[in-house]
Amino acid sequence: LQAFNMCCHDIGQPGYLVDFYQAAVARKPDNEDYNAHLFMSHVRTRQYKQQQQVASNMYRVFKQPPYYTWAVMSILCQAREAAAAGNVAAGTMLLPLADRMLQKAKTDGHLGREGLRLHMLVLREMKKFDTILELLRLDSEAE
Repeated sequence: LQAFNMCCHDIGQPGYLVDFYQAAVARKPDNEDYNAHLFMSHVRTRQYKQQQQVASNMYRVFKQPPYYTWAVMSILCQAREAAAAGNVAAGTMLLPLADRMLQKAKTDGHLGREGLRLHMLVLREMKKFDTILELLRLDSEAE
């Protein structure tokens, strides 16, 4: 797998990895490594919606909080891509979704330092600067 990964990178064809890992996950859906490689192949090809789907599935199956964060980061990437393309409506739907997901993760106790940073990025995109300050205040009080 590592050799194929490097070969695809060297020839500038990361899309081959998507197909390869989709087939691998189809054969062994409970293989965490294959799922993680599939997610990363979507990262390399900037397929944000597919990233979100894979990460959400990984969180559901493997119950690891970082996969939840991956899904939210994928939503943030979708929102940024939509904004860059002039699709303001998509951003106004996606950013509040990411915010709600991160609030839920915090309530459930799954929001670590990286999740807090991600939440601040989402809030910054939403221009909710007062909320960022409140998050920082609450976090400093919790320590």
